[in-house]
Amino acid sequence: MFILIWFFFTKNTSLCIFYYYIFFMLMIKSIFMTGECCFSNHLFFFAYDYFSIILIILSFIIILMSSFFIKSHYLWYFKMTPLLCIIFSSLNILFFFIFFEMSLIPILMLFSLLGTYKERFLSLVYFFIFTSFSGMPLMITIIMLIKNNINNYLFLSMLDLKMNEIIVICIFLGFMAKLPVFGVHYWLPKAHVDAPTGGSMILAGVLLKLGGFGFLRLMMILPLSNLYFLFSILGAMGYFMSSFICLRLIDYKVIVAYSSVSHMSLAFSGLMLSFFFSSKGAFLMFIGHGIVSPMMFFFSHILYKNMNTRDITIMKGFMHMNLLSFFFIFFFFMNLGLPPFINFWGEFYIMYGLFFNFKLAFFFFFMGFMTNSIYSIYLMTTIMHSKMNNMFLLKKQSFLEKMMCFYSTFLLFLITFMSF
Repeated sequence: MFILIWFFFTKNTSLCIFYYYIFFMLMIKSIFMTGECCFSNHLFFFAYDYFSIILIILSFIIILMSSFFIKSHYLWYFKMTPLLCIIFSSLNILFFFIFFEMSLIPILMLFSLLGTYKERFLSLVYFFIFTSFSGMPLMITIIMLIKNNINNYLFLSMLDLKMNEIIVICIFLGFMAKLPVFGVHYWLPKAHVDAPTGGSMILAGVLLKLGGFGFLRLMMILPLSNLYFLFSILGAMGYFMSSFICLRLIDYKVIVAYSSVSHMSLAFSGLMLSFFFSSKGAFLMFIGHGIVSPMMFFFSHILYKNMNTRDITIMKGFMHMNLLSFFFIFFFFMNLGLPPFINFWGEFYIMYGLFFNFKLAFFFFFMGFMTNSIYSIYLMTTIMHSKMNNMFLLKKQSFLEKMMCFYSTFLLFLITFMSF
C-alpha cells in the first residue's frame, strides 16, 4: 500500500516505469493463485479475486499501450496505476468510492494538458458535472450503509437488508453515469472527440470499466428489487438507441464513442437480470470491449494521420494500407461480435438471459443488434472498399503501430481461451 502511494507522488521517471513492470508481473503471478468465486491474498481492506485480477492486468496493458501516443506529461498515465489497483482490490466500500472518484483526476489533467481543441474545456465541464454530481447520491447511500455496519463486500448478510427504490436508484445512478448507460452518456462522445488518442484509449479501455466493476461488486450485496426489470429494459433500449444514432453520424471518433455507449448499455441490461449467464456475459463484454475499443481509437489515429480528417464520407481507400487494413477489419468484426471471440460469447450469454427472462428487453436487443450490424458494415465498406481519395497520403507505418496490432490480436485470442 505504501509503495502504491509513493508510486503516485514520485517524479522519478525511471523508477516509476520500473515499479510499473514490477506490479504488472505480480498481477500475472497472482492470477494463478486465486479462485473465481472467492477472494484470496486477503490483507486488511484489500484482496484479489478473478474479476479484480483480470481488470488490473487489463489496466496495465491499456495504460502502457496508450502511453506511446503522447509526447509529454506521460507520468500521469503511469500514476493512474496505483489508483486502479486500489479500486479493483478494495473490499471496503468507502475506500472504493474515494479512489473511484480520485481516478477522475488524472484523466482530467490529461485532457486539459494534452487536448488540442479549444472546446476540450467544455467537454471537461460535461465530464466533471456528469461524473461528480451522479456520485453525490452514491456517496450519501454509502454513508448510510456504513452507519448500518455494512462496509465490506464480504458481508453477504446484507442480502437481508431492506432498501427502498430511492436508495437503489441513487446507487445505480452513480455507476450508470460512469459506465455510461444511454441517457447519462452525453459527456462521453464530447470527451472522446476532444481527447488525445492515448486519453481515448484509457477512457474506453479502463475508466469505463470502473462503473461495470462497481455494479459487479454491489450486485453481491444489494437485495433484489422490482426496479431490476425496468433497468434491464432501459439498458436494452439504450443499446438500440445508441446503435440507431450511429447511423446518422459521420465523425469516426463519435461513432466509436456511441458504439461504446451501446455495448455498455447492453452489459448493464445483462447485469440487471441477476442471472448467472447474463452476469458472466456482461463481464466478458467488459473485458472484450476493454481490448477492442482502444484499438478502434488507435485506428482513428492512423486514419487521421493519413487523411487529416475524421469524416467517414472522405475516408476512402484504406484497403491500400495492406497489413493495417487487415487488422482494421479484424477489430471491426470483433466490435460487431464475431464468433468465437470473447465479445461474441458476452453478447450470447446476455441474449440467453434476456430471452428467457424479459422478452421485451430481448426485442430491443434484437433491434439493436441488427442496427449495429448495418452501421458497422456500412462504415467498414465506406472506409475500406470505396475508391481511394486523393487526400490519402499513405504514410509509412511505424514498427510500434504494427506490433500493437499483433499484440492486441494475441491478447484477444488469449483472453478468449482463458474465459472458458
